[in-house]
Amino acid sequence: MNNRSFHLKAATAVAAAGALAAGGAIAAAAPPHTARARQIHLVEVERNSTQLDLGAKGFSPGDRQTIRSDLFTPSGGKTGRLDDDCAITQAGSRPEAVCTFVITLHGGQISGAFAQNLTAPDDGKRQAITGGTGRFARARGELRAGREGKRTAFVVVLL
Repeated sequence: MNNRSFHLKAATAVAAAGALAAGGAIAAAAPPHTARARQIHLVEVERNSTQLDLGAKGFSPGDRQTIRSDLFTPSGGKTGRLDDDCAITQAGSRPEAVCTFVITLHGGQISGAFAQNLTAPDDGKRQAITGGTGRFARARGELRAGREGKRTAFVVVLL
């Protein structure tokens, strides 16, 4: 299976929400849809990525990738963990995937889902935050991914 950025920026962006529980850098934001949103800046460091060739041999629909990452504040303090599971839905010249993620933090979890064109540019991708548990039981918002690398910075916007 092609590991080409299959890590999906979503996993990256997802991690940002971890800063909330860990007291990460939080700044007031005023996106067009709400003046009550908060931005949380975080950095993801991927620790493990496993590809499963479940469809036709090679990179094809049905293949999966699971990812585990550690989450850090921009200043380097560890804030949590990100677990991500993606399924390839289309291969060829426009490969696509559908992913779900869970961010585990002290006091609860944040979950989300997104679909992604794997050939799109790394930065600017957005993923939905769809809920959570415990302290994050009513979590809603979106994750905004940065350019992927060994340390991927991103922003989570909580509404």
